[in-house]
Amino acid sequence: MKNILIVFLLLFMFGLTAQQPYQKGVIIDSLPVNGSDVELFALYLPKTMKAGEKAPIVFLFDPQAQGKTAIAHFISSAESHGLIVVCANHIRNGPYEQNFAKAERLFAHVLSNFSIAENQIYLAGFSGGSRLATAIAVLTDQMAGVIACGAGFSQHPMHGPSDQHFSYVGVCGTRDVNLTEMFGVVSYLDTIDFDHTLLTFEGGHRWPPSEVLHRAFDWLVIRNQDKTGGTLPKTFLETAYSRAQEGIRTAAKNGLLLQQANAYEHTIATFGPFFQTDSIADAMGVLKASKEYKSQKKARKTALAKETQLVSTISDRFYQDYQKPEKARLSWWQKQLDNLNGDALRNTEMERMADRIKNRIYIMTIERARAENPKPSEAQINLCKNINRLVYAE
Repeated sequence: MKNILIVFLLLFMFGLTAQQPYQKGVIIDSLPVNGSDVELFALYLPKTMKAGEKAPIVFLFDPQAQGKTAIAHFISSAESHGLIVVCANHIRNGPYEQNFAKAERLFAHVLSNFSIAENQIYLAGFSGGSRLATAIAVLTDQMAGVIACGAGFSQHPMHGPSDQHFSYVGVCGTRDVNLTEMFGVVSYLDTIDFDHTLLTFEGGHRWPPSEVLHRAFDWLVIRNQDKTGGTLPKTFLETAYSRAQEGIRTAAKNGLLLQQANAYEHTIATFGPFFQTDSIADAMGVLKASKEYKSQKKARKTALAKETQLVSTISDRFYQDYQKPEKARLSWWQKQLDNLNGDALRNTEMERMADRIKNRIYIMTIERARAENPKPSEAQINLCKNINRLVYAE
């Protein structure tokens, strides 16, 4: 990671800003890193990009290294903010040191071939890619911001934010297996007064919808401008404010009152310095005083508490069964799933919790069945398959 810092310093010191003649407005896939035939990346240059001007850039990290697919979620943001978007096709979930080295080569290649605004370099990632993006931002402290989707920090103690200067946007689906983890990330960042916000959407463990990512970038651009000085165009602020209000309306229309409250808070904190937000604050006060909101808030608290207990129970049981698969009783797993399905009928928060638990079981069993070191026995693989058939019959 120290090498990446050196790369940034040298590139910007000597002004390497050659611009390649790639087509704008289309995703260009499988471009080589320094002529390599194995290290490839996908690229999107916005139609709004102007020749001769330094452009902001976002590097994406997808857990399955699907660059073209990942970039598709960011096209709207790219056009609005003039962002160059890059996603590696060779950096996937794996050992961090190997991925750091690959990222270093990618950064060096891109930054030496495009005219980049040095104070507008962003990272974004999903799942394991989110952990990687945050780790790079922490270890280099050269990024303007990170959009962390569906996962928080790696388990390495040096990969979590502390006194760095970048801004952090957590984005997570209400049915995402890592939702409770993301709530924990927010609590931690609150305690250290780190610049952050959280956006949620109705959905599972996946890249967020493009409109949510667009609002995330709006926030990052505003926070970065606040840190670096200068003013933002009024037209940009008005458009971004409108997008934030649309997020409020969408949540309200779908009866997602907790998400609506989150959108109110995010909008007031983001746009309060630029617009009169008293009416939004009043509306938030009315919402939070309502019986429906309090009911949903209580339901979520109950669901999260039960989820914590179930995760511990299920993880412990799976570890025991995996060690001695010949003694495992599938009837125990069936009973847990029956209880879970019963809980899901109580209210929407319990239904979301049930989805998160089922997805956790799926991920846990798939990871163990596909493990390389140590490789599972045939009996262990069959156990994983049988548990999964109970969770998802199809």
